Order: sequence, then C-alpha cells, then structure tokens
Amino acid sequence: MNYNLIEEPWIDCTFLDGSEKSLGLMELFERAHEIRGFHTDPPLVEAVLMKIVLAISHRVLDGPADKKAWRDACKKGKYDEKRINEYFEKWYERFDLFHPLYPFMQNGKLTRQTNRSEETIEPLSISILLPHKASGNNVTLFDHTTDKSSLQLSPKESAYALMLGNNYLFGGTFKKGSDLCGWQGNCLHAPMVNGYHVFVLGDSLFETLVLNTLTPQLLGPLYSKQFGWGLPCWERDEATRCDERMPEGYLDYLTFRGRNIHLLENGGRVDHVLIACGDSFKTFFKEPFVPTKIDKKRGEIPLNLSMERLFWRDSDTLFRYNQSGFTIAPLSQLAEMGRSEARRPYRLTAYGIVNDQASPLAYVKESLPIPFSILEKAETRKKLELALSLGEEGKKVLRNAIGSFAGHLEIEAGGVKDKAETLYWQTLDGPFRRFLEMIDQSDALKSWRDVVTSSMRDAYRKTTMGFMTDKARGLEAVALGERTLYLKQRREQ
Repeated sequence: MNYNLIEEPWIDCTFLDGSEKSLGLMELFERAHEIRGFHTDPPLVEAVLMKIVLAISHRVLDGPADKKAWRDACKKGKYDEKRINEYFEKWYERFDLFHPLYPFMQNGKLTRQTNRSEETIEPLSISILLPHKASGNNVTLFDHTTDKSSLQLSPKESAYALMLGNNYLFGGTFKKGSDLCGWQGNCLHAPMVNGYHVFVLGDSLFETLVLNTLTPQLLGPLYSKQFGWGLPCWERDEATRCDERMPEGYLDYLTFRGRNIHLLENGGRVDHVLIACGDSFKTFFKEPFVPTKIDKKRGEIPLNLSMERLFWRDSDTLFRYNQSGFTIAPLSQLAEMGRSEARRPYRLTAYGIVNDQASPLAYVKESLPIPFSILEKAETRKKLELALSLGEEGKKVLRNAIGSFAGHLEIEAGGVKDKAETLYWQTLDGPFRRFLEMIDQSDALKSWRDVVTSSMRDAYRKTTMGFMTDKARGLEAVALGERTLYLKQRREQ
C-alpha cells in the first residue's frame, strides 16, 4: 500500500474564510496564504507539524541566508510554486508513509524482537505511540485503551500517531518491539516532552511559517560550518541511531526522532508497530522555540508546565530579553521587522504536555497577544513585570486573609487557601489578556491593579461563603480576613 503525504489529504486545516479541509503537503504549501492554520486532535500534533513544515519551508526558500532574504520572503506573500514542485518531486518517495525501504520518519529496517530464549515477541499495539492513550505505563486519563485493545488507525491517524511517538513519548523503562540497538532497559524522553514549544502566529499559515523560518544568525550551535543547515530526516539514507548526540544542523533538529518506529500496515489500517529507542539530545542547548528561565542552581532550563500555574503567569519569561535577543527566537525576528512592516497584531501559541513521573496529566495549547511595544521598549517589558508582580502579591494577600479567616474558625487553612487561589487566578485570566492588548495605554496598569483588587475580594467572598454554619462566629471570621484585604488596598492607594 502507498500513502504519500505530499498528495493524500491528511492535514486538517482551517481557511481564512472559516471553511475546513484536509490537505496534502503540496496543496498546503501552494495555498498557505489562504489558510489560517491547523486544527488537529490532539493539538500536540500541530506543534510537531509546525517543525516538519518549517523544515520544508527552509528548503523551499533555500535558506533564508540572512535578514534581507527573510524580508524578501515575507514581502512575496506566498510560496513559489515552482520551488514547491521541484522539492516535492525530488523527494517524492521519501514522503510515502509505507515505503518498503524509506517509510516517512520511520526506520524500515527494524526487525521483530526476540526474548532471551530466542522466542519471537509479538509487535506492540500502535497505542504505545499515543501519550493520550493508555499503553505501557500511561494512565487511562484520556480514554480506556490498553495494550490489549484492538486499536486500528487509518493512514492519516497513523501519521499523527507517528509524529507523537517520535516527539512526545516519555522516557523510563521501555517495552520494546524490536531488537535494534540490543536490549535497552531505558529510553530517554523524546525531544519535545520537556517545556513548552512556542510559535509566533500570523494572519495566514504562510505568514506564520515565514515568521518562524529563522535565519542562521538566530540558531546558535544549530547552524555551523561543519553542517550548515543540515538535512531533514527524510533526506538521509541512514536510519535513526540510538545515540545521545547533538543535532547535525538545524534541519536535523527540526526533524529529530526520539524513537525508531516502523508502522505495520494491515489491510489499509495500522494496528501494530515495531519500536525501539531513538536519538536523544546529548546535552542541554538553547532551542529556538523553547522558552527558558534562569534557575539559581541549574542555570538556564526550559520553562516547565504545571497544572497549578496558568500559562500567562510566565509572560515575563516568554518575553524575556537579553543581549542575545528574546528567549523565543521568532520574537527576535519579529522585532527586526519593525512596527511599520508589522501589518497586524500577532500572537504567541504554546504547546506542551503536563506529566507526573511520565504519566500524562493534560495537554496545553495556549495563546497570548504580542504587544509590539514589548518587542521595542524595555519600559514596556518592565510594565509587564510589574503587572505580574501585582498579581503575585494579590495571591499572597488573599492567602493571608484566608489564613486569618480559617484561624478564627479553627479549621485547616491549606485546602481553603488553595481553593481561593484557584478562583483568583481563573478570574484574572481574561483581564490579563486584555491588559496585554492595552499595555501601551497610560491607564493600563491602574486598570489592572483595580482588577487584581476586585478579584481578591471576589475569590475571598466565594470561598468563605460555604463556612457560615455558625453565623455569628462566621461573620467575625469573614470580617477578620476582610481587614487584611482592605488594609493592603489602603497601603497601595
């Protein structure tokens, strides 16, 4: 069976007019200026797709070699159809999901695993590639598939599963389905497990891709004299190794495969795979789409995802700037464009997976507006930091107020504080995004301060409302906590 991703309609897209259609890679690039973006399930596929199509974008644009070439690409407004056709014609066979020698982003040379008694072990269920399905050590958080379930995927679904398996499988004790690289006790995390992957979104898919198609000056060690741009995995003849290594060029990084996988097609469906550990990054390096923070003990590390911490609370880190530029490389490129060329507001979209000891808890897909003045002015970034510090201070005041309330009633304060804090942050989510959009206005910070104050009061009121069984004592406790809130407000006025 053949299923060529250049022609087959496998990428779910939304167009600028609101219509939806599945496209192959050829049509995706030919019509990128008409498309708003991807809409895949699960959304983590979108993050992997971005890296794959960015690798193709670099090939179609033949670079870009420098800032001028990048600006020229932006101005054209769409991809050159001749260049698209030439590239896909040259590498046509390598995009076949079931090619006998070079199946797309797989290792076609994998053989069946044997145990220590030389007995052949059955291939693994394709559910092992899906962190949102229950397989191996995964919990049944998202559904109730198990290794023994007869999950069968279409070629399109299998392509999505392949992308997740190569990029989002957790490390640890590994149930292998192949003898490649001998008996491996453990695999490391696949390359996109840690931290967020953040992209700049434009009005169209073309604009999004070009804004994230980086010049060599922004790539650090990922662009070198030895490897240049490097090769995407489908242009390589050799299979993925089982090594800890550094990417051999930026295009190798974009298509890095954390597992050796071979999809086993059966009657037009895929139900089993052969799988072994793949490549992993040898040492930490600054990835262009992964925001980092500075840890006092460990130095620069990826910004972690958390169930308890809303994405926008790390806005100061997302927009962090130093002499090397912004922590997210496309922001440095967008800043180069200048306000006169930036035709509309842009957004950051972040993807990630929250896990607890290699068990998936939640997917993250979050967006924030990008105020252009944050890219231009240090004082705007300072204003952002101040706004976030006001929010954090409000949390402390609220927890102290709840502590006073709970102490008077002689009840355990911890859970009550947590409930109030959750309500508080949820109330601030929408207003903070509006603050970002109006950050240039003179009264933006005052308006935000007012919202923080009202959110503290609202969260306090809703949380304490359920503890009024002893009305007289309850009213005393409420008043005691409110005193903390109002004293704080008066000090700030």
